[in-house]
Amino acid sequence: MAKKEELKECMKVMVDRLNEVGPDVAPEWGGSIQFVFPDLHTGWLVKMAMDGTVESCNESTDEAAASGVLEMDSDTFVGIYSKKISTGEARASGKMQVRKSLDALVKILPSTV
Repeated sequence: MAKKEELKECMKVMVDRLNEVGPDVAPEWGGSIQFVFPDLHTGWLVKMAMDGTVESCNESTDEAAASGVLEMDSDTFVGIYSKKISTGEARASGKMQVRKSLDALVKILPSTV
């Protein structure tokens, strides 16, 4: 199981990349992505601004407020950001589940890894 600090570092990398590429890949989306890590009993809610940048990224769980929900264990998330596993492999193996809108998986996540 990855440590919470590793998750925080990966979330920071993701937010930094989203702020770089978001205006090109998610303009006017303005959605939110809930990341859920059941093995650590935590999650992060990432809200996007209409200009494609990250409006906020907070450690919290509010699936009702999210446009899309990505649930995976902490090792899978860290593995995706360390390029040990792809998002496609994670979904195919059942290590990552997507609920609600697929925009988070299709538009956002690929552009950050």
